Amino acid sequence: MSPFCAQCGVPQPPADQGESFRCSSCGNIHNNGPQLLTLVAVYAEDKLLMIRRGVDPYRGKWAPPGGYVEKGESVEAAGSREVFEETGLLIEPSNLLTHGVISITALNQVHICLMAMLEKATPLRAGAPEALDAQWFSADAYPHDEVWDPFLSISVAAVYHPCRTQRLPLLQQTDNARRVVFTDVGFSHPWEKI
Repeated sequence: MSPFCAQCGVPQPPADQGESFRCSSCGNIHNNGPQLLTLVAVYAEDKLLMIRRGVDPYRGKWAPPGGYVEKGESVEAAGSREVFEETGLLIEPSNLLTHGVISITALNQVHICLMAMLEKATPLRAGAPEALDAQWFSADAYPHDEVWDPFLSISVAAVYHPCRTQRLPLLQQTDNARRVVFTDVGFSHPWEKI
């Protein structure tokens, strides 16, 4: 954290790691809260778009494209930008729907999960260094044993539910529990300890 107030520029005493503090001059609150990221599930022709991560954490694991929301950027614009940077696929921000939140407190991150349904699975290009590879996966080819840790306990049936139903599930995850809510049938998986 900067040694100066971001609002008024007055020097500030060092804060403990992870603590928020109020500027003694202007009262502005400096928050060491979590970083905001996007995670984008893109479906086409009953396939899910995934990248093989090129950076830590989870380097070498398969995950949906995504990344940090930059200053002045909407979550949807960040999702669109990250998909393009990592796969070469252009998706308009207005075509992305919010469908979940994943909190990863060990990394001080909150991921806003977005989803898009496309008609065709178009050719991809991996955007190094963030993505080593980019591929469309059908349910029978889903790389379950090689996915990034936050996806390990989500069943293949839940991952591909939007392909079968054309409906949007809600994903919720905390540090120690996760659930998928299927709003189309009013059914909720119970919280699972993770």
